[in-house]
Amino acid sequence: MYETRIKELKQSDKENTNLKAKVTKLRNDIEEIKKKVQIITNTQYILSAEDISSENLEQNLQDNSSKQIGLQCNETPIYNIVDNASIPDELNDIPGSNISDNIFSETKPYENKEIKFLEQLHKEHISNEIRERNQKKLKSQDSILKPFNLLYND
Repeated sequence: MYETRIKELKQSDKENTNLKAKVTKLRNDIEEIKKKVQIITNTQYILSAEDISSENLEQNLQDNSSKQIGLQCNETPIYNIVDNASIPDELNDIPGSNISDNIFSETKPYENKEIKFLEQLHKEHISNEIRERNQKKLKSQDSILKPFNLLYND
């Protein structure tokens, strides 16, 4: 009776050890994927910044006079202004990361699906943050304008 129970406990102990090893491996895989997604995101940011050539900038400056630029700035409602000051600094925080490395050289199909999924989650998270920021701006504008609306509507 006790021998059977001891065998069962030993078997469950082996299973627990195997499961713990699998969990650790999966956690490590997730961390690697997060790093790859961050590198991809940073690479895309850098590449999109490089798309703006000096020729485009010169042409835009010639096409728009300073008056037009001033009018465009003055016509932009406050709630449409997006805070672009938060440029990711994680490029230098990842040890041993080199953007020129080919990240996908040994990528497996299931990893591609995981990366796409994580990218989608990241995009949704960023969209939610922007949406919340814009809602806060609108609320603060409404609270500022509310006394004026009461004065003029009466």
